Amino acid sequence: MKSLMLKKENQLLIVREEMLSRNYQDLLSVIEKNRQMVHDIKHHFNVLREYEEHQEYEKLGNIWRLLRARSPKEAVCRGQETGFWIFIK
Repeated sequence: MKSLMLKKENQLLIVREEMLSRNYQDLLSVIEKNRQMVHDIKHHFNVLREYEEHQEYEKLGNIWRLLRARSPKEAVCRGQETGFWIFIK
């Protein structure tokens, strides 16, 4: 009887450890995606700063229109024009 209880407890601990491992991997994945987004945003701000420094106001206007895009398809089309990519989910 005690042996059966220990086996069940062991099985539960194994399942718990697997769940914790999956949760940890999911967390690492989210952290990496956030790191990539921060990198991309920094790049976007650098592009905006360079356009402003070089008084490339038409390009800034194109990016503004891209940000105001009403659909992901419109954003992708404008992204091709400007080189400034916004991914809308």
